[in-house]
Amino acid sequence: MSNIYDNPEYWCGDIGYRPPGYGDFTINAVKEICILLYRPKSVLDIGCAYGFTVARLNALGIYAVGLDCSALALSRCPVRTNLVQGVAWELPFKDKEFDFAFSSGVLEHIPKDKLQLAVSEIQRVCRRGLIGVSCRDDPTTHDDDDKTHETILSQKDWQSLFSNDFTIVSDSEPYWQNFALLNLSQCIKDAK
Repeated sequence: MSNIYDNPEYWCGDIGYRPPGYGDFTINAVKEICILLYRPKSVLDIGCAYGFTVARLNALGIYAVGLDCSALALSRCPVRTNLVQGVAWELPFKDKEFDFAFSSGVLEHIPKDKLQLAVSEIQRVCRRGLIGVSCRDDPTTHDDDDKTHETILSQKDWQSLFSNDFTIVSDSEPYWQNFALLNLSQCIKDAK
């Protein structure tokens, strides 16, 4: 598995991210707003890639740790602290060590025989979370031609793998934007 994600072609090439390649996408700010709406005390970013979210959350004073299986991705992080190389089905953390789990575009890459174990591990180390995954029933996504995707489920089927303390969202830009807008407007209503 690591040979795929440690291959530069995955990050910019024909395997995963197409040119211009992986970067600090604008949608990351929207995802981070979604995380902040939950007011987490600590965050585990599962599949943190280059660690942009981890760096920004830590800069905001929220303790965040990033985990990724790719040594290459972790070597490209803007900061070198709070990063761990590992896999989601063997999380090297204590029970409920984190208040909040965040993941975006990762679970669909996990080998099918490790998926349930990964879900159990995420719930073991985190109290609650927000998980973005490729959903086959999201009409805003394009044909999934990523050959590294192992599992594509409906949003309802992804949610059924997790307890109600975890929110599962489709990992498409329009879905993240709508999710942020709906939850921001609810926060504003609640504040009045």
